[in-house]
Amino acid sequence: MTPEECLAAVQQDGYAVRYLNDAQRTPEVCLAAVQQDGTAVQHLTNAQRTPEVCLAAVRQNGYAVTYLSGAQRTPEICLTAVQRDGCAVDWLTDSQRTPEVCLAATQQYGRVVMYLTDVKRTPEICLAAVHQNGHAVTYLSGAQRTPEVCLAAVQQRGCALQYLTNAQRTPDVCFAAVRQNGRSMAYLTDAQRTPEVCLAAVQQDGHAMAYLTDAQRTPEVCLAAVRQDGDAVRYLTESQIDDALQWTPTRHHHFSEPVRVCVETLFACPDLPDELAAMIASHIPTLMFC
Repeated sequence: MTPEECLAAVQQDGYAVRYLNDAQRTPEVCLAAVQQDGTAVQHLTNAQRTPEVCLAAVRQNGYAVTYLSGAQRTPEICLTAVQRDGCAVDWLTDSQRTPEVCLAATQQYGRVVMYLTDVKRTPEICLAAVHQNGHAVTYLSGAQRTPEVCLAAVQQRGCALQYLTNAQRTPDVCFAAVRQNGRSMAYLTDAQRTPEVCLAAVQQDGHAMAYLTDAQRTPEVCLAAVRQDGDAVRYLTESQIDDALQWTPTRHHHFSEPVRVCVETLFACPDLPDELAAMIASHIPTLMFC
């Protein structure tokens, strides 16, 4: 094969380098091979694994670091590997897991915090982990779950609320969780379901109404739910719909614009039962005077 043919082969499939002899594995060919598939570095000799080749390999695939010797795993190589794939931190030795490497790993994939020792889990790293993936909070100890970490976790993934203790579910944390994902309401106790939290939940996802008790379904909450998603009407009783249609934020005699929008949304719902449609229609004459 000519040098051009060898280069074309590895550019199309990096693993093709294993079929080439040492003479055909020029620096250009070796570099092209790992740029196409980082794990092709396993087929190269130590002499062919130049710093440039090693760096290119982990930049293409963080897992390629597993094929490199300790001497080849420079700080730059380790950092690049976890920036490409946070899970690569699991394949590094403790001494290779510098604060910079650990931080970069959790920023790329928060759940890799599970691979780090408590000593490596600094406040900055714990916060970075939940910023990237709220579910990472499940791997943190009680002491590592600071108010800031808990809040950041639910802001990134509302359902991370399920991993927090009642003591960690402060009003701010509960409110932030349902604002990110209304259905996080399912994990809250009745005491944590304040009127503000219930309203925020259905404003984010009307179907959060499914998790509310009748007492929590105030006219304001019912109206907000169907405004967010008309299909949320399925969770309401006739009396709740009637109360919502007659409710206005300012308590004026006439219906407000939000109610008008609500009615239009309800009629657009394909699953609206005929009896509910008839009941809502009975309010239309009043709406005409708004």
